[in-house]
Amino acid sequence: MTMMNPRTFYLYHYNGIKRSNNSNKIEYHRAKATLRDFLEPTVITDSSSILKCLQTKWPTIELQWDNEIVPSVN
Repeated sequence: MTMMNPRTFYLYHYNGIKRSNNSNKIEYHRAKATLRDFLEPTVITDSSSILKCLQTKWPTIELQWDNEIVPSVN
């Protein structure tokens, strides 16, 4: 059994508005979230509103979305 580092966890996003999803149906999206140390170099390529919101709590969070699809928050 593989144990995850407590600084790594899965994040689930749910948007109940059908038109906000690519397939026009309600979906869940999953991302692997990693909390980096402040001294670790990071390359942020994601500027989504979800990431910006989470960074108010965890400034060093990084998200890797399944299928590389960043969900909408509208």
